Amino acid sequence: MPLLKVSADHAVRPAGLVAVPSRVLTLITRLRFRRALKAGVGLLLSMLSASSLGSRRVVGLFSAEVKGIPAAHQHLGKSLCCRKPAFLSWFKFYLLFCLLLCTLCFTLFDSLSCWDSSPLYKHYQKLFNQTRDFHVPQSYLPASPKEINGTTNAPTTVAPTLPTTVAPTHPPTVAPTHPPTVAPTHPPTVAPTHPTTVAPTHPTTVAPTHPTTVAPTHPPIVAPTVASTAAPPGTQYHQAYARNYHFIMDNKEVCKNQTPFLVLMVPVAPNNLAARNAIRQTWGNKTRIRGEVVLTMFMLGSIGGNVEQLQEKLKQENKKHHDLIQSDFRDSYKNLTIKTMVIMDWLATRCPSAAYAMKIDSDMFLNIDNLVIMLKKPGIPKQNYLTGMLMSNCPVVRWKPSKWYVPEEMYPDPKFPTYTLGMGYVLSNDLPEKFLEISKSIKPFNIEDAYIGMCMKKLGLKPSEPPNPSQFKAYNTKYNRCSFSKVITYILESSQQLIDFWTDLKKPGPPCEVNTAEDAPQAPLC
Repeated sequence: MPLLKVSADHAVRPAGLVAVPSRVLTLITRLRFRRALKAGVGLLLSMLSASSLGSRRVVGLFSAEVKGIPAAHQHLGKSLCCRKPAFLSWFKFYLLFCLLLCTLCFTLFDSLSCWDSSPLYKHYQKLFNQTRDFHVPQSYLPASPKEINGTTNAPTTVAPTLPTTVAPTHPPTVAPTHPPTVAPTHPPTVAPTHPTTVAPTHPTTVAPTHPTTVAPTHPPIVAPTVASTAAPPGTQYHQAYARNYHFIMDNKEVCKNQTPFLVLMVPVAPNNLAARNAIRQTWGNKTRIRGEVVLTMFMLGSIGGNVEQLQEKLKQENKKHHDLIQSDFRDSYKNLTIKTMVIMDWLATRCPSAAYAMKIDSDMFLNIDNLVIMLKKPGIPKQNYLTGMLMSNCPVVRWKPSKWYVPEEMYPDPKFPTYTLGMGYVLSNDLPEKFLEISKSIKPFNIEDAYIGMCMKKLGLKPSEPPNPSQFKAYNTKYNRCSFSKVITYILESSQQLIDFWTDLKKPGPPCEVNTAEDAPQAPLC
């Protein structure tokens, strides 16, 4: 329950402590003192009515309860108990007389001013001031209209630290909603410097310190605390729409000089030269397979850090190999959806004549010969075709520490649509332009392969299972030459591993023994 603070001036303030008025404190002090005197008088009267034996027991009680008292002191206590009854009676009468005198003097104070000026009150007041504040629930301290003139449901109208001005843009200050609370004909008044007066009794509210500034008659508009999901100025549709970005390094002529049957698009980090060189030495080195032209291109984003030095190295690398494409989006794992859609943009605008394309990660083993053989089989569609390792009924990861965490505001559904695993999927080259168009209406999220699956779903299409699902594999336990000779994809651990496995696979001699059983499809990952 919210608390109110009642000060000495009866003003209502928010927060936890209540200052008791001085007059109430005085009454409490007098009541406590009188109660103590009454108890003392009662005790002495009971002692007078008791026998001499009872009095001696009272005195002996104090001496018996104290531990470790020297023998001389104990003897003194015993001697007091053994005094004559006349001495004890005179001693009790003397104590009673002193108490009665104090009581008489206290009751003769007719006014609070006399009590306030007494030394006893000042001493007691000094001690009591340390605990004058009490927590009082709001329900026990209703605020009168005079105390909160013109306020709304907010607990206060004026910030305690700024008693002279009311800033309309501060959240604690809510301007009155009733037009009569602002009197434009009245000259602007300045609130008193002391914080005791919160609101005047007349309808005129506290005016700003500058005479030219008038407080608004409506509540101030406060900006929302939730971050806006709207795209920045100049962005079309959303941040993952590929044509919001521009190519800063390109090879436009590669598809004009020849018509590729298959284009391999490899997303890779700008500084990962080792992965690019390993691919160039292995499956990216083959440009013609079974009479078909195969093209390998690397997609990069923009870089941070020592930009000029690394960018110059990238220019020299592209000048040598003519296989780098770079766009001006920020290269990061969280931006893989942007990177994938920029790949689709390049395929649709730079290489629309290609028959097929494959998006494949830079840490993959690719048996390019088996892939071309698969695509040349009869019955493989040339349009609306997407295949790879299919993922069905995969739940969305809502665990925040996970690498694949997707918040509900990005993707509210509990499961992803059927999609092909992003390690490597093959598509007919009519789909990139369709993906770009349909992506205008699809809110992006950070799982790039599932986003492509969402594009397929919006297009009314479904990914196709490959002719031999066992050829698309994810992780392998150990290298086996026969197994690697049959697959299309495998995920590797390093670039050096790719070079070693490829070298062993391509050495002379048959990779498998005769009548070797065919591998079974790998179970889905989700």
